[in-house]
Parts: sequence; C-alpha cells; structure tokens
Amino acid sequence: ILFKSDNLFAFQNILAITFTNKAASEMKTRILNALIGFAGVNEAFLDSNLLDQIDQETNLTTDKIRAKSLLLLKLIISNYADFEV
Repeated sequence: ILFKSDNLFAFQNILAITFTNKAASEMKTRILNALIGFAGVNEAFLDSNLLDQIDQETNLTTDKIRAKSLLLLKLIISNYADFEV
C-alpha cells in the first residue's frame, strides 16, 4: 500500500490490528526493518524475497523502491506517533 500510493503519508491511514501489544510492536519493527533494508541503510535487514514481491506488485524499479523507502522511513520516524498498529 505504501509503495503504490502517491500520498507519502499513507501510513497514517493504514490500519493494522493485532491481538496483543507485543504483536503490534513486532509488526511495527518488521515494517521499519523492511524499510531500512530496502533503503540500503542496513543491508542486514534486506529481505530480497519481499523486495522482489514489491517490485512485481508495484512495477517500481529497485532504485525507486530504495528512494521511496528512505523517504518513508524519514517521514515515519518524524511522525512516529501517527504510525499506529
């Protein structure tokens, strides 16, 4: 959803529901780690299978995914209170 949207603040409008606070925390961590890996901030977090899936679903190049990931990561961290799970 984040990569398909032209709205950079789409993360404020996505609802993800879990049964526990621990699961919510883990989900947020996984989202942030994926963006960190895609952005090239830390290659240890790169999930190439997930990157390939996003590439196929969005038709974005790896460079565009990398650039958007870095921008989304900055926006989410700057507006962390709006990043709800």
